[in-house]
Amino acid sequence: MKNLLVVCTIVSSHQRYPYFCDAGINQITIDSDGDIWPCPLYIGRGNYKIGNIYDDIYTINSGFKRINKMLQSVNKENCEDCRNCVASFWCTKCPAKFLIEKGKLIIDKEDCDKNIKLTELVLTKLFQIIRDGRFEEFLNKYKKLYSREAI
Repeated sequence: MKNLLVVCTIVSSHQRYPYFCDAGINQITIDSDGDIWPCPLYIGRGNYKIGNIYDDIYTINSGFKRINKMLQSVNKENCEDCRNCVASFWCTKCPAKFLIEKGKLIIDKEDCDKNIKLTELVLTKLFQIIRDGRFEEFLNKYKKLYSREAI
């Protein structure tokens, strides 16, 4: 049921998030020395350092632009397998793992197959609910649960 709610929430938002992860885009990590990184997995890997909290704003801005450009290239639109995948609207991966180990994003086919299967199962369940005339009931439960989580 939780997967059904997650997928419904994402689908109902009408948004398709193009990135596998928020690292360096909507999230940063600051280490104990004040160095700024896209996420903890990049700490100590010099070319992924954004800057330092004591740097001037221009240096930090330059670092953000450089890292943002690197990380934006690792998105679902640039991956042929992901571009038209039924699960791409909610699929996440850890780009740091692939970029650090392999130097590029490599899609794990087994992981993709699991996400595709889960998406198909969730959509099948949703269609069954609609077919059985229980969509209104489901929607009310969904809204009730969703509003409770927002508190």
